[in-house]
Amino acid sequence: MASLYRLGPTSAVLASIALLAFVVTSARADDWMNMSASMFPSKVQSVTFSNGDVIDATHSECWGKWCVQLDVAAPTIAQHANNNGIVLISISPLVCHNDIVGNITGTADGNACRMDMIMKQGSATCGLAIFKNSNNYGFDIQCPTDLKLQ
Repeated sequence: MASLYRLGPTSAVLASIALLAFVVTSARADDWMNMSASMFPSKVQSVTFSNGDVIDATHSECWGKWCVQLDVAAPTIAQHANNNGIVLISISPLVCHNDIVGNITGTADGNACRMDMIMKQGSATCGLAIFKNSNNYGFDIQCPTDLKLQ
């Protein structure tokens, strides 16, 4: 499946129109691939990857020159439009840091950092969508193995 992050910022933003509902549960990785729309949105306490690394309000994970952690306000996980069998689940806002670009937090002024989990026909692709000052720094990442939701 083609990466959302190679499509450019306009396609990534258009894919983010949300259809939302509520969840108050814990989810394991295989569960997030099968969560129904009635389980969204929810606050995210932590995201765990297969190597054991955890992203939460006090721990970050780095990919290349970007380090990411959860915002202390606990970001929200939401399921977005389901078109042509594609389901997009996003976690935002995240705190993203790059030594050159600086910190990107929240969604003010068009700046944003979010984790997207895209599923189509039983396979998943994950990535970070990072926008600052009309620039797109998004890239693919390993999908999480565990999500802890409030």
